[in-house]
Amino acid sequence: MKANEAAITESPNAVYDSSSSGKGGLMSKLVEGKRKVAEKDAIKEYDVEITETSQMTVSVEAKCPEEAEAMVRADYRNGMHILDYNHLTSTVFSVTEDEVAQNRSYRSDIIALE
Repeated sequence: MKANEAAITESPNAVYDSSSSGKGGLMSKLVEGKRKVAEKDAIKEYDVEITETSQMTVSVEAKCPEEAEAMVRADYRNGMHILDYNHLTSTVFSVTEDEVAQNRSYRSDIIALE
């Protein structure tokens, strides 16, 4: 090997530039740059939460608003008012990156259904 040529050795874990002494070699800078890009572009795990809102209006005859609400609540608990996809009014998607879940979350547009 000539004095001005660099010997480059590749292994599964790293690329070494034998012409450099320590951290200053061109090859080590390139490898470090590629490592940073790979870390930046790495696949990450995300949690996507889907929240749907459904709505139904029930008309009842009662002596006061509290009684009307109590009647509808009792009927709802007894399965008389079933909300399904026809009653869907909006959907919200919230995305959280797993490793920074405590620090940052992203909330997408709210989808309003009519």
